[in-house]
Amino acid sequence: MDPIHHVSMVTFVVALIAVMNPIGNAALYIGMSSDRTKHEQHRISLVASIAVAIILLLALWIGMPILNVFGINLNSFEAAGGLIVTLIGLRMIRGGSLTHGHDTKAVQEADKHKHSIAVVPLAIPIIAGPGSISTIIANAKNFPTLHERIELSFVMVGIGVFIGFVLFFAPFIGRCLGEGGMRIVTRVMGLLLTAIALQMLSSGLLGMFPGLGVAS
Repeated sequence: MDPIHHVSMVTFVVALIAVMNPIGNAALYIGMSSDRTKHEQHRISLVASIAVAIILLLALWIGMPILNVFGINLNSFEAAGGLIVTLIGLRMIRGGSLTHGHDTKAVQEADKHKHSIAVVPLAIPIIAGPGSISTIIANAKNFPTLHERIELSFVMVGIGVFIGFVLFFAPFIGRCLGEGGMRIVTRVMGLLLTAIALQMLSSGLLGMFPGLGVAS
């Protein structure tokens, strides 16, 4: 991979991890699993990790074909995805809900059915939600070759493992950072995410309206 694609890969991975906000969502996970045994918590982190990796891989490999089926232009989807991710980033900066606007009712429902939190709502939509899926589909155009897609697939699996690692050690991380520390991390990630999302938004708009890039 040449240096330009290497930078694109790093930027893409940073944006994806930022939008997934593993540290911030670890606090939510702690609250959702605090009444579980250690064995149950470990199982939840494992299942959630696998589910996240599968969701990311599906978005990478079949996300664009699904858009084509519905006749959705990539530029318009990139602009819409950039807008969604920007709103998520701004909410993180403001210190909003750690669910990032995801269905709070789903979280409450999961609390009633303790066996079902690993995949829904933890893996999706809380961790790998619309923002993550939009980020993957919008950036997949930068990795068009089969070799790059395969390499990116390993990255998706690695991110899933990383999420599982964070969830596995979430109680320890929570004790180390404290509530204030986790909120600081969330805000910093939100700032970084907003900057990257605005680049996505501007790129999509320039693709839709090329005249916008012409200097007056």
